[in-house]
Amino acid sequence: MTVTIKTIAARAKVSNPTVSRILGGRGGPFAEATRKRVHQLAEELGYRPNGMARSIRSQRFETIGLLLTTDNNRSRLDNNLLMGLHDGLAEHNQHLLIGRLPDVKLTDADFVPRILREWSCDGLIINYTTHVPSRLIELIEEGQIPAIWLNTKDRSVNTILPDDLGAGRAATQRLIELGHRRIAYLDPLHNPDKVFEASDHYSIHDRAAGYRDAMEAARLEPQFILPRSYVARDDRPEVDTAWLNGPDRPTAVVSYSHYGLASVLFGARAGGLRIPHDLSLCVFDDEPVAIDGFFIDTWQIPQRAIGRLAADKIVRQARQDRQASMPEPSTTVPFVHQPGPSVARCRDQTQT
Repeated sequence: MTVTIKTIAARAKVSNPTVSRILGGRGGPFAEATRKRVHQLAEELGYRPNGMARSIRSQRFETIGLLLTTDNNRSRLDNNLLMGLHDGLAEHNQHLLIGRLPDVKLTDADFVPRILREWSCDGLIINYTTHVPSRLIELIEEGQIPAIWLNTKDRSVNTILPDDLGAGRAATQRLIELGHRRIAYLDPLHNPDKVFEASDHYSIHDRAAGYRDAMEAARLEPQFILPRSYVARDDRPEVDTAWLNGPDRPTAVVSYSHYGLASVLFGARAGGLRIPHDLSLCVFDDEPVAIDGFFIDTWQIPQRAIGRLAADKIVRQARQDRQASMPEPSTTVPFVHQPGPSVARCRDQTQT
């Protein structure tokens, strides 16, 4: 026998709307004993809500779609971001659906407006970080599809992104306040002064720009350690030993990411430099960085906070009248500083 709300209401001796509200998470006005009895009966009778019927009545699917492109360089999905999205949507009793689609589908005028129906979702969170196709943006706007964009500067509204510029500035300013004057910026993979390439992310430029801003504000000379030419992995320790032990060696290093830091640690040790007594290190990354058990002072990308904020914004947007919905300005989320023993006050008396 199919168990319905009517079945439970009859057993519990309450009305159908009462059961519907309690099982729908809106049972606050009812006595605790009533709520407990309804939930217990639903469990004993094996009641399963008819999601399709509920969607037809409410005209909502209670599901949000996470849209990715099949180009991994432009749709990297961090685990903390995923957990933040999931937990944030769960607080609104919403489900998360993930889809990866090639650009040819994402820019198809016939397909994009059908996404909500075909995926059975009320809105989209779009994790498409660089070089978002202009046609995709146009189709989302033309179809009045509720959408929040993540981690991109290709949009000026309804976007949430980490504050890479502010993080670069804050990390450098902290080192300056600790007495460091010769502070280098390390990025062995990218040159922030180059024109954007298809796979480049804005953080390459913003973190370096934040570092430069802080150095220039303190009237200090920026020093960039960049990939002027390709250096084989086996040769990196020798290269890092050279610049770390030159006549104007830095007393602190700000690193774009954890990549290359192991080589820097090797180069420092090879030159007799102690961390942090002779050289302080800090890094930007998704998680606190540890190399050979040694924790590096980390400015952590706020992926989980971005996910939760995106969940709140898309649910609110999806519940609004699309005709009256107004776009919101971009929101930047500050990095989280995870202090590590790799940073200390400068002991080089020649800098004071």
